[in-house]
Amino acid sequence: MGNLIDIIKSDVRYEDSLKACMNCGICTAICPAAEFYDYDPRRICDTVQRGDEEQVEKLLRSDTIWYCGQCMSCKPRCPRGNIPGAVINILRKVSQDMGYYKESHMGRQQVDLMAGIGDNILNIGYCVHPDVVFPEKHPEQGPVWEWYVKNIKAVNRRNGFP
Repeated sequence: MGNLIDIIKSDVRYEDSLKACMNCGICTAICPAAEFYDYDPRRICDTVQRGDEEQVEKLLRSDTIWYCGQCMSCKPRCPRGNIPGAVINILRKVSQDMGYYKESHMGRQQVDLMAGIGDNILNIGYCVHPDVVFPEKHPEQGPVWEWYVKNIKAVNRRNGFP
């Protein structure tokens, strides 16, 4: 067993997350991300379970682990009690700790998300605020958000705020 597998298995969540995947595919069948991306939670669990350091490192450097939406639909459906979504959390953490996320477009987006949303909770007590979540960095917020950011002062004045 090599270094990456040791790191993954040392995470306190690992023992409860990946007991013995039998590759039944129920997690993939129920996964919303698998419907829209080339994403297969079963394949990810299998890769980790096999312990192939080269394949695990490839996974940590890819976009694949960032496709999971963390809905945890996989958790109650696994006949073996595995939690593929939690395995993904472990892989994301290792990818961040090792700096591999920088090689993935989806991984690098997490930096913007943390700066634009995560820190907001600590700074202003709210996760999404128009003062810091700009439409050009977060087009997924859509045209309503863009309109709101452009018109926030007028909206505030109309509602009696300075």
